[in-house]
Amino acid sequence: MNFFTFLFFAIIASIESVRWSDCGGENAIGVLNDVQLEPNPIKAGNYIKAGAKVQLYRQFPNDTIGKLEMWKVYRVFGLIRFNIPFVCVGERCKGKICDLLTIPRVCEEVQKINSRYSLNVTCDCNTFAPGHYQAYDYDYLLPSVPTAFAWIASGDYYVKGQLLAPDGKQLGCAQGEGFLAV
Repeated sequence: MNFFTFLFFAIIASIESVRWSDCGGENAIGVLNDVQLEPNPIKAGNYIKAGAKVQLYRQFPNDTIGKLEMWKVYRVFGLIRFNIPFVCVGERCKGKICDLLTIPRVCEEVQKINSRYSLNVTCDCNTFAPGHYQAYDYDYLLPSVPTAFAWIASGDYYVKGQLLAPDGKQLGCAQGEGFLAV
């Protein structure tokens, strides 16, 4: 795991009071109905309980691209908000979902989730068929933030994940905000 990937997960792991919403729009292949992250506050270096409920309306295309973006939010006098790109912005955190499933650690997590929740999903991209997918109370150990980077990590964050067709058309979207206390 490279440093930026580690830092991204460590920051997400420590965010308090996370608020998520679906931003997929009318062309979405599905909708994110619910997200669970516990305990509150979530602390880096500890286990979290994670879960979600998703409904897919139509087949998950094999060439679907996943894109993840993250910004640190700054406020001037509590009124003016501006976002600074942080870790994953632009093309650095973008790739085919099916390629992601071939990464051994990702495939291992998919297999663990599938065996626990009987979702009938494997590391083969063709398994994402229309239907309801739900998995709650999934325990995951999050990395810790090194003390030297704690001052960088503290603050408000905005995260957005998108599913895109190869032509760039948005197929799905989820976004969230939260405060990180280190």
